[in-house]
Amino acid sequence: MRIFLWITGFIIASSCFGGAFVFANQDGGAGRRVVEAGQLYEGDYAAVGEAVEIAGMVDGDVYAAGGQVIVSGIITGDLIAAGGMVTISGTVQNNVRALAGQFILSGTVGRNLTVAAMNIDATNSSAVGRNVITAGGNMTLEGSVFGNIKTGGRSLTIAGPVGGAIEAAVDTIRFTHGASVQKDITYWSKNSASIANPSGLGGIVSQYEPLGAQSIVQWLGWSGWSMWQPIVAAIHFLTTLVLGFVVTRFFPGFSQRSIEALSHRKWQVFRKGISALLIIPIVAGLLILTIVGIPLGVILLTLSSLILYTARILVMMWIGVVLFDLARIRWQVPLYGKFIAGLLVFSLLASVPVMGWALSFFAVLFGLGAARLAIKSSS
Repeated sequence: MRIFLWITGFIIASSCFGGAFVFANQDGGAGRRVVEAGQLYEGDYAAVGEAVEIAGMVDGDVYAAGGQVIVSGIITGDLIAAGGMVTISGTVQNNVRALAGQFILSGTVGRNLTVAAMNIDATNSSAVGRNVITAGGNMTLEGSVFGNIKTGGRSLTIAGPVGGAIEAAVDTIRFTHGASVQKDITYWSKNSASIANPSGLGGIVSQYEPLGAQSIVQWLGWSGWSMWQPIVAAIHFLTTLVLGFVVTRFFPGFSQRSIEALSHRKWQVFRKGISALLIIPIVAGLLILTIVGIPLGVILLTLSSLILYTARILVMMWIGVVLFDLARIRWQVPLYGKFIAGLLVFSLLASVPVMGWALSFFAVLFGLGAARLAIKSSS
């Protein structure tokens, strides 16, 4: 959740204060934002787009969000990134905090690495100067970690040197011949660790039963629902990010017409949204009652879930467009970049109790209405 706050906070700050940060305007084509190889960018750098690439040097922090975030150059400050795929083959001299579908590290992180991702891979050329904290699916560490590792997920593979201790709540944990761990290893799993070279482990190896909810709360220092909230939020965010990319990339005309409807025909959008929200379950129910139409009814209900989920994306696009219009940004920003800005702001507001439920409901309502008007105007 903190990643959402950091990036959203930046976007709001840059919109309100203009000169407080420098927003990226390098256009590499097809919605790419690029700091070219050999280029020096002084100051904090922020970019949203289908792809964000740092091939040169940024003397400051980097805030990046996109379908792909690629760092092959040098960042002297922190990297905060959200994307479908985040790849670091260069150097980040301070901390890295990332939210991704897939995270690949083959370069160097000077301080701490914090990642939430479905797959996390650190190759044998990678190095992390301090600690690693991860949450997600599968994690493979072949490079060097000079501090501690704390992780929760499906699997953990250690194939390189670790200078500190390891704490892991995983289904499976494996240490290859190349693994070496200087301090204690504590893991919670039903399966015993696979250790190819026991002499490489310098501390005590302790196995415990998988953590229950209460134990996880104590281990992570969280309480109640907040224990699961970051993971659910990450999955929800990434799913929306991918769907948004599909809609903006393959249905640009539909997206623009929907945004225009939300901007200039709000009352009509509202009425169309209410009628759609009422009609879909009624039609599905009638089909199911006819017995013969049960398969069609079930298909309609399944499709309606996807339609309701996707409807919010149109509202997020509109929010992003409004944000950039208010900020009076002079250079051209692709629709997907504006969508990401809208998604980040929407995610922040949706995390507020009560307000989040109301926001999501009206987003679905207005999104459905905008979609109906967009489809009608194209026919």
